[in-house]
Amino acid sequence: MLTDSSGRAFAGTVHSLVIGQVADNRDPSDLGRVRVMFPSLAASDGSGAADDQRTAGWFRVVRPLAAQSGEFFNLPDIGDEVVVGFLDGDPEYGVVFGQLSSIGDRPHEDIYVPASIDGQSLSQASSDRGESFKNHRRVWRSREGHMIVLDDSPDAPMLQLFNRDKSIAIVFDETAEKLLIVNTNTDIWLESGRDIHLIAKENIVLDAKQKVTIEAGDGFEIKSKAGGSIEVSTTLDIKGSMINLN
Repeated sequence: MLTDSSGRAFAGTVHSLVIGQVADNRDPSDLGRVRVMFPSLAASDGSGAADDQRTAGWFRVVRPLAAQSGEFFNLPDIGDEVVVGFLDGDPEYGVVFGQLSSIGDRPHEDIYVPASIDGQSLSQASSDRGESFKNHRRVWRSREGHMIVLDDSPDAPMLQLFNRDKSIAIVFDETAEKLLIVNTNTDIWLESGRDIHLIAKENIVLDAKQKVTIEAGDGFEIKSKAGGSIEVSTTLDIKGSMINLN
């Protein structure tokens, strides 16, 4: 029997929202439902109930996108605090409307944009926290820290995609007019089933601390409408079955 915040029992139906705690999220039917335990559940005689008696059946979870309109899957974890409503007041048909934050689950500090990534500085907003907080940021952060950040700050609008330790990042920095793609740990691969085009209105710079290798399976061309130069600090080797210099 559910009781309200004053300890009064609901008479058969529940016409208000109730705070619960996720007890299980491994839906045997794979429908994305959760089981919820209600701390305010009491026995009919008013005494406390055991946890298994406090736990309801499988409740559906409200999502921004579901069914044929699309898919946005963000299932609450076991132990998360949730808000539950009941269809027509029937306690057997609960719906989880969303999750609640609490003192023990504050927003993580790393939802704020880092000042730089691998030495590349990023524009910094002046209204990101504290008394200057203007609520310009929308963040989707996973349990381990993977993040998508949409920042509408007037002085530093950005779109950011980070892995959990920010060693891999894609950042659209509008103020600095910069697209930053970073992998500080391993390689970056660009692979296409057909062509890859690199087009710049100004310059393209290839700068490697060790070696640059260009390999083609069916010939290559280097053309310039103006002058050009090849400069090395040591020996330059040019090899071919026939070399034409014109």
